[in-house]
Amino acid sequence: ISKNEATAWREEAIMDLSRLTDQALTAMLSEAAGDERRSLVLLLVTLMEFDKRRLAEGTSHGSLFRYCTRVLKYSEDAAYKRIQAARKAKAFPSIIRRLALGELSLSSLNVLAPHLTSENHRRLLDQTRGKPIREIEKFVACLSPRPAPCEVVRHRPSPPAPFEPPESRHDTSDQA
Repeated sequence: ISKNEATAWREEAIMDLSRLTDQALTAMLSEAAGDERRSLVLLLVTLMEFDKRRLAEGTSHGSLFRYCTRVLKYSEDAAYKRIQAARKAKAFPSIIRRLALGELSLSSLNVLAPHLTSENHRRLLDQTRGKPIREIEKFVACLSPRPAPCEVVRHRPSPPAPFEPPESRHDTSDQA
């Protein structure tokens, strides 16, 4: 089946969703979610190779980020998340499998990414497997808690002198 035929089939299927049984719609939704995960994995491994070869630098865009936003039409946020995910997946290849299986989402990976090291990545990825993003954010907050802010008493500057219009000033130099 050609790409054009596949696109036409999908467009036709989207138009006919109301005719599907509940069971068929549920199956289609699961399949679409799996397709999305597979597409994300394909995108990330392709982005990893593109980055490794530094192909974006040879374009007028000059950087992978600008290439992703200008050529691939990603928002800045989406481009950043995918580049960060591709670079972490290059460092820790098990990320790709976890994304493909749905054990890890792109958003979860981006919350975890700054904390992943060669020593802890397996443990952190195992501990957060399948968890909702809010739980992962709490988990990450416990990894590197911030100290309570110190109470600081600051000296407030003196208020400025009240404004005095020029005509109300008394100039004694003209008086003779």
